Amino acid sequence: WGHNNDTSRWAAYYFPIGHVSDYWRFITTDSLYLFYHGTPSQTLEAVDIKDGSSKWKHDLGTDHPVMAWHGDFLYVIGDKSQLKLDLQHGGKALWTKDNHFAGDAGYVMGGEDPVYRPMVLTDDTLWFIDGSCLSDHHKLVGMKTSDGTIVQTIDLAALVAKNAGESLVAV
Repeated sequence: WGHNNDTSRWAAYYFPIGHVSDYWRFITTDSLYLFYHGTPSQTLEAVDIKDGSSKWKHDLGTDHPVMAWHGDFLYVIGDKSQLKLDLQHGGKALWTKDNHFAGDAGYVMGGEDPVYRPMVLTDDTLWFIDGSCLSDHHKLVGMKTSDGTIVQTIDLAALVAKNAGESLVAV
């Protein structure tokens, strides 16, 4: 399906920074295709998978977040802002947080892939890595899905001996 013949927006999605494809910045639910696009400011957009119509948009600023979907909710975790969106009510934000995750470089630096930067959801928490191959710290962060409160931060780099030739790869 087409989307109002607006190819500039799709070009910004497929080639947001130079000619690097960001193919992993999307989630498909039972009824929506959720993705973010734009440069330098990012827009999260929900598109109906049946007819291609835009359902809603949300400004993400300059964040290049990790995203996860569970039930009727989309969790969007960026280095400057974090959100829980209600997919059944037009992407309404149920909570927002403004934690700053200093080691988070998003998905645009270091050629990282979601295989290495997933978000994991449990019944009541979400977990992600604050850090990248470009940062010198790597922290596992847990947040409550009910309100976005940080419940635990684990310094993964401290768990790895600083011996020559060793490095930390979080998968």
